[in-house]
Amino acid sequence: MSKKFAILICKTVLSVGILGYLFHSARSTEQFHDLSAEDLSWGWLGMAIVLCITAHVVSYLRWRVMVRALGIPFNIYDAVRIGFIGSFFNLFAFGVVGGDSLRAFYVARQIKHRVPEVIASVLADRMIGLLTMFSFASAAFLLTDIAHFGKTANPQKTQAMITACRFIVTATFVGYSGLIALLFIPRLTQTKGFKQLTAMPKLGPIIDRLAQVLIVYQKRKRALGSCFLLSAVMVVCFASSIFSIALAINESHPSLAQHFIITPISMTANAIPLPGGIGGMELALDFLYQAFASSSGNQRAIIIAFTFRFVLLMTSAIGAVAWFFHRKREGNKNRETLESEKE
Repeated sequence: MSKKFAILICKTVLSVGILGYLFHSARSTEQFHDLSAEDLSWGWLGMAIVLCITAHVVSYLRWRVMVRALGIPFNIYDAVRIGFIGSFFNLFAFGVVGGDSLRAFYVARQIKHRVPEVIASVLADRMIGLLTMFSFASAAFLLTDIAHFGKTANPQKTQAMITACRFIVTATFVGYSGLIALLFIPRLTQTKGFKQLTAMPKLGPIIDRLAQVLIVYQKRKRALGSCFLLSAVMVVCFASSIFSIALAINESHPSLAQHFIITPISMTANAIPLPGGIGGMELALDFLYQAFASSSGNQRAIIIAFTFRFVLLMTSAIGAVAWFFHRKREGNKNRETLESEKE
């Protein structure tokens, strides 16, 4: 058995184990058995699906801005289509890395001489999205009265959540400090140490090209501003989507403002290197709901987490359709090319 295959098996078992634990915990509550189709508000559930799809589309448009900022032609149709295909393949990869790699592959295949730039655009897009999520969580945490948390029914989980939020505030500060440091990239490239790095065989030219990409982004401040704005819209949509699910199936739940702490942390946990990220988000969402609980009414947190995962899977299904039609169109093009060559 190869090392990679063994790691895949371990991570799959861990992911299934987390989901099994959560499902068993949900089944042991009275709220799980009391919940029926008649209790659901299908209008709010439909709203959650629309908001989730909107969040994904906005994230794909943000990536398009990052690609076009480098002078690479990239239309909206391809950005959305490739974005959904990437989301679909996230189901079979580890966290969000697999989908990001596939997005870079699709674009780089058409522009082979600018592969480092395409990869850099994906990484920069992911970092902006993560920094924006952390910004929302930090702002929501700092604007929330910490004394209120002492009234919750789960003081230990609440304290752990407060510690996590303080870490996120620190990480946000570091992230923005790094963003400001980009202003000094042109000066950094003139140093002796950087020139020694770029002189390294094979790796040196890649470092140099990535530095040039950072310089380009440093000059595209309007594009970066647009990306942060689109990221903010994405976070609002995701938070509102989970909140809509809570309204659909739970009579007691955290407030919308509290979801701006819950959602960014949970979505970040979705990037944990498990197959499709499955398990990490559910565990984090359940934990945070319990941390905010002031009564036993939040026992349906696990159900809300599973429902949101189902909404994400429905969104990924759009990617499956896009991938199917893309392969069909590519197959037709190849047949037409062969026929024309025969003629």
